[in-house]
Amino acid sequence: PHVLMDLIRELAFLEGEAVQFSTLSRRFRLSVPTMKSTLDAFENLFLIRSHGKAYYLEDLGVSRYLTESREGHPPRTVEKLVYSRLKSLRAYDKSAQISLSAHRTRGGAYVPFVLESKNYSPIAIAVDEDAYLSEKNLKGLYSLKRTRPSAILIHAHAGDHATIHKNRVLSVPVGWLL
Repeated sequence: PHVLMDLIRELAFLEGEAVQFSTLSRRFRLSVPTMKSTLDAFENLFLIRSHGKAYYLEDLGVSRYLTESREGHPPRTVEKLVYSRLKSLRAYDKSAQISLSAHRTRGGAYVPFVLESKNYSPIAIAVDEDAYLSEKNLKGLYSLKRTRPSAILIHAHAGDHATIHKNRVLSVPVGWLL
C-alpha cells in the first residue's frame, strides 16, 4: 500500500514531464509491465491522466497536497491549470472535435499543449510560471511553427499583462484561458 501512495506522490512531482517506465520501475522495484499496469489502473480510477509521455493528476487539490512538502520542487501551477482547463473543454464540448497533444522533438524542443481541429489552425500553448517568455519555450514554439506554419503561438503565464512579442507570440495571463 505504501508503494502505491509513494508512486502517486512521485507522479505528482513529475506532472508534465515525460515519464520513463524503466526509471520508475527501478525506483519502485516493480517490473516495467507491472508499472504500466499500475499506471493504467490509476488512470482508470481517475487519479491520473496521460498526455503524450507525461501524466497529470486529475485533481488539482490532490496534486497540490502531494507536492507541497517537497522543497525545491517547481510547482508548475500554471501548466497544471492550463492542462485541467483544456482537458475539460475537450471532454465537455464534443462538437468542437479538438485533439490535444504535446510537441516534443529529439533535440529537446517541447510545447506541452497543441490543440488541433479540422476547421482551424493549430494552437500551440507554452507555459511559464512567471510573465517572462523563456528561451526554452520560445525555441519550442518556433520548432512547432516550422512543422505547422499556420500554428497560432501562445505563451500562458501567471503575470497580469498581455503582450505580443516581436516574434509573433501572444503572451497572456493564464486567467484569459480559464
